[in-house]
Amino acid sequence: MYNEKFNQTFIYEEQRALKWFLVLFYTVYLIYEVFYHSFYKNIDLNLPRERNYWVYIWLIIVLPIYILLKRKEEIYIFKYVFIIGYFLTSILSEIFIYSRSNLEYQSGNAVEVIAVLFTPFFVNTRFFRVVTGTLIFKYAFFGFYLDSENTIGPIVLVLILSGIAYLILIRFQSYLKAIKESFDYQLQGIVKGVIATIELKDPYTRGHSERVAHYAQTLARETGRFSQEELSAFNYACLLHDIGKVNIPDSILMKPGKLSKSEFDVIKTHPSVGADAILKVKGLESSIAVIMSHHERWMVRDIQKVLREIQYHF
Repeated sequence: MYNEKFNQTFIYEEQRALKWFLVLFYTVYLIYEVFYHSFYKNIDLNLPRERNYWVYIWLIIVLPIYILLKRKEEIYIFKYVFIIGYFLTSILSEIFIYSRSNLEYQSGNAVEVIAVLFTPFFVNTRFFRVVTGTLIFKYAFFGFYLDSENTIGPIVLVLILSGIAYLILIRFQSYLKAIKESFDYQLQGIVKGVIATIELKDPYTRGHSERVAHYAQTLARETGRFSQEELSAFNYACLLHDIGKVNIPDSILMKPGKLSKSEFDVIKTHPSVGADAILKVKGLESSIAVIMSHHERWMVRDIQKVLREIQYHF
């Protein structure tokens, strides 16, 4: 069944968001570091003088990881690896800096603001929680570790920025939900139209597709292994399992007597014809295995292939 990490549209959009995030992150970080070490720390002598070499190393090492995950089409993992790695190396670097000096804790980088405010672009609540939670943990840790009250301000700022980012995230998710519901409504209308066409062509099976979908949906739900989206996609697949019948001549499909061997061979083509018919229909890609295999006892030569595909989707 449908799984978002294998959906090409999802992968493409994730890559686009990630590229913008990385470009903005690296640009802001570089500009801030140049400004800080060239000007700012010379104005305020109470600021740390050392560079965050651990962070520099991480920002270089993580790039090959990005390329590797992109090739394996697991790019959705990278944002977590990147942001957690950044904050961990940032914490290690600052522990090293402040443990060797008596300076009051003063930390933070403009890139942290970017990290928080950019989270809505991934439309992912979990990632939002990881970013904000890790950032708050960082400042809370140094507040206790260095017994400093200077971390209260950054924590409050993070909470304010997180509130803004969360409101934006909720709006994005609401828009996407509305678009998805509209798409599902249109898709449902198309499916019902196709079923009506099949039943007009073959009145003998009137109501058959709905009954198959009902029984299959009930069994799938009882397994407890599928999300509501997967169950919905499975329902469409079951409703369309006989779509290939539109390609069968009426003289064969509605023949009142016994079918000849050649006529029966034509009837047996409707699973593969149906699968081919929806192969490139957006939103119905996950229906192919169900349509192709709903008469698997007829396709002895391909049964192992079909069973492997069913197990993969299951």
